[in-house]
Amino acid sequence: MRRDQLEHANRTAYQIIQQPEVIVVGSQAILDTAVLPEGWRDRLVKVQNANTAAPAGEPRFTGWCLDKEDLCVAKLCAFREKGRNFVAALLNPGLVDGEIISTRLGAVPDVHLTATGRALSWLASKASS
Repeated sequence: MRRDQLEHANRTAYQIIQQPEVIVVGSQAILDTAVLPEGWRDRLVKVQNANTAAPAGEPRFTGWCLDKEDLCVAKLCAFREKGRNFVAALLNPGLVDGEIISTRLGAVPDVHLTATGRALSWLASKASS
């Protein structure tokens, strides 16, 4: 999704639910329960500008998106091929930090140990290649 599409989707959501803010997690939260590390709410990224405003220009609605490394944690815990490809595409040019992802995988609740173990193994294999 391009930024302008995100802004449009957010603006439309605000108008439908009549709330000034939404948290944008993505389709994974609809299809499954997203697995996120402790502290993810403190790292949300604010999306608010003229493109997220009501048609009259005010109010400017606010969307909150996952931090890039937290998004990678969620995708690696889900462990779908398209998610792994997405994370690899961010890791290869250095757009995300593998060490931060690894640390945050360690901050995922223990009930998800199998998922985090698999994700850490995959991440380690990318670091060594």
